[in-house]
This record gives sequence, structure tokens and C-alpha cells, in this order.
Amino acid sequence: MRDSQWLLIASIALAICLANATGALAARYVKVQITLDGKVILEGGASDDGSRDADQLWDALKSVKFKPTAEFHKLNIKDDAKVAVIKSTSPMGEPVNLKVDVWYGGTAIADELHLRRLPVDDYGREWQLDSTEVTDLFESRMILRSEAARLIDPKRKQ
Repeated sequence: MRDSQWLLIASIALAICLANATGALAARYVKVQITLDGKVILEGGASDDGSRDADQLWDALKSVKFKPTAEFHKLNIKDDAKVAVIKSTSPMGEPVNLKVDVWYGGTAIADELHLRRLPVDDYGREWQLDSTEVTDLFESRMILRSEAARLIDPKRKQ
């Protein structure tokens, strides 16, 4: 083999080793959405290295900031409101239509959600779920069987 071929092979091997050592290939984006009547009203997200399980991702929901969508603005929440309550619009006896969805972390439905307003950041995010409510929703959320199998320290049975 010529020197140039050896150099190419060594460079590729080094790049693969560095990528695996730094974990650069393990990053993932965790999208979070709140929907009402099937329409996204708030959206947020976070990044992690792929090691957190569904329970840990759900718990991280306590710190996620949400950006309101055009559908959120149709809810007529006052511009100076410091808190807001979003309620399901389902008729009595119908399935609840207010949903929190955390990719890899599960989905929960709620009759209502309590939000608090934060200073708007550079990405337009200004709302956060009440942390007590995140804990309460944990008990009724649903996760995929594949995510349940990956739980490091399951918090509930079945």
C-alpha cells in the first residue's frame, strides 16, 4: 500500500474513534408538545445524549419552556397574564382532548393544565408547566412498551 492509502485509512479510523469517544453520535432532540383538540398550542424541547429513560425525560418536563403557537393565541389569554389555565374543550362524556406529549417520555391527557409565564427568551418561549402538575401527570401517562423496557429505575408497576 502506498503512504497516501495508509494515511487515509488511519484518518478514517481516528475519526471513528473520536466520534465514539465524545458521544457525538448519541445526541437526540426530545420534542415536547401540548395539544388541544388535536392542534398544537405549545411547543418546546430539549437535547440529551440519549441515555435518559422515559421517567427521567418526563421529570425533565418540569424545566421545559414552551413557545406559543398561533392556535394558543386563539385561546384569548391576556398579554399580561402571569398564569394561565388551559382546559379541555371536550363535551361531558367524551374523551379528554388536552394532551402533553414528550418524545421518548410518554403521553398524558389532562382536564386542565396550569401554566406560568416566564420572561420571553430568544426563541419566543415564555410558558412553563406547573411542576406539581408534571408530577401528577406522571401517574397517568402512557409510554411505549419499548420505552418501558429501558426504564432504569421504574417508578410504578405495570
